[in-house]
Amino acid sequence: MPLHTDETRRNEPLGQTRLLALLGAVALSGAMVMLYEFVAVRILARYFGGSLDVWASVISVLMAALGAGYAMGGVLADRIGTFVPIGIALLVAGASGCLMEAAAQSSGEYLGALEWGRTFHPYVASACISFVPIFALGTVLPQAIQLRARQGRVGSAAGWMSALSTGGSILGVVLTVHVFLVYIGVRETLYVSSAVLALAGIGLALLRPKVVAGLGVALVLLIPRPAAAQQVLFENYSAYHHILVEDIGRQRQIRFDNAIQSTMSLDNIYLGGFEYTDFFHVPFIIDPTISSVLFLGLGGGTGPKAFLAAYPKLRIQVAEIDPTVLEVARQFFGVPQDPRLQVNIEDGRVCIQRGKSLYGAIIIDAYASGPYGPYLPPHLVTQEFFRAVWQRIQNGGTLVYNIAGKQNNIWSEGVQSVYATLSSVFQVVYVFEARTSINTVFVAQKIDKATLWPDGTRDGHPWPQGPWLKGVMKADELAKNTRTLTESGFLTFPGLERRVGQFGGLNGTTPQAPLFTDDHAPVDIAPGQRK
Repeated sequence: MPLHTDETRRNEPLGQTRLLALLGAVALSGAMVMLYEFVAVRILARYFGGSLDVWASVISVLMAALGAGYAMGGVLADRIGTFVPIGIALLVAGASGCLMEAAAQSSGEYLGALEWGRTFHPYVASACISFVPIFALGTVLPQAIQLRARQGRVGSAAGWMSALSTGGSILGVVLTVHVFLVYIGVRETLYVSSAVLALAGIGLALLRPKVVAGLGVALVLLIPRPAAAQQVLFENYSAYHHILVEDIGRQRQIRFDNAIQSTMSLDNIYLGGFEYTDFFHVPFIIDPTISSVLFLGLGGGTGPKAFLAAYPKLRIQVAEIDPTVLEVARQFFGVPQDPRLQVNIEDGRVCIQRGKSLYGAIIIDAYASGPYGPYLPPHLVTQEFFRAVWQRIQNGGTLVYNIAGKQNNIWSEGVQSVYATLSSVFQVVYVFEARTSINTVFVAQKIDKATLWPDGTRDGHPWPQGPWLKGVMKADELAKNTRTLTESGFLTFPGLERRVGQFGGLNGTTPQAPLFTDDHAPVDIAPGQRK
């Protein structure tokens, strides 16, 4: 019986087993392309944030790597035309995928020390971590088409193989976003899926189960594991952030990606380290009858904890998109299980649009992060969003909005646009500036004159002297109200009277900046590049 030559093997029809293996390889490679894309974004967010810059870099590198992989795959299909190079491609993709986190750490730390070319840093880092695995995966489809076309129907083979690869990509997106990153974790998803991919490659190249199993055990044992860092209490990837909790002296910090989100004194868990959180109490100076508050964003829970302690009758609701943040806040920041505190895992805008409850105050302290620092989520800063918030606030109630930026720094344009956008919806907008940080806090009050009583009150009970819904109060009026409430024992923050006098330069001015809308809110674009 004559031996098979390479040429005869290349031309022999595919058996059922080999055909199923080929179809599986195509679907798996399509799924892993999308899984690596999402994982790359999550890993790079630790060093560059999760802004459009990072998404653009990952998508650009992915398309470039796929294009190069398709070209190389065509060459391999013509010159070899067997299962072996497809198996090797899957093995290379899986092995290099296991190194993505280590490559991100090396490139992220190196680029973070450079001041020039920051716009292109995410592109360089993305190429370092994902070009090789995506390139390897890109070589699979052309080779699979060539193998499937042995029956002579090239167009049909190309169409069906491409459709299968696309179907695998769709499945990869759904499983990654709704299962793997949510219930398993970024790091675990990366290492386990890369190991599976490498095993599939070995199996496809060798078609020897025992050898595959032995190599699989060795591969799992070689997967890199993160080293523990001193003073770090928690470090892991969630579906939305890289989360780091660490103690520095007598302060505990929680970081999302590359930005500090909350601090807590280890001597008093109700004390936060940021001055701007004092302005969260301004709504109670304007209307001390508030009975319910909604927070969008939990972080370390500084605001909700302080409110629980300061206002015994207040009901507090929190919308936090990341379930891991809630777990960390309860475990490391003392956020209690309290019947007056309800935390829902949902996006802030979804909470506003789907809910029906009215609140005395809605407090927004939600951030994403990018190469240039923290930025506001675009869908939480638009005129359409603020209109929805206005509908969820009782008459006389307030929206408190914290942003990182001031009128006279590089974020000035964004600060002014937030002021203009709020002023287009709310009847009164106070602007406060922190002195020890770059934060500006807006307190926007809803005054619906159509539903007021004839005496200018909401319910016939003026407070404290005359109609408290009369309009804008001056700094001395806010200070007087604060002093009255402090002396009565209602407010327990001795420095609050001084805080309410920290008006920002925009306070009381006519808005001049462009409005943010759902159609145009470039808050995640680098300052100086916004149009």
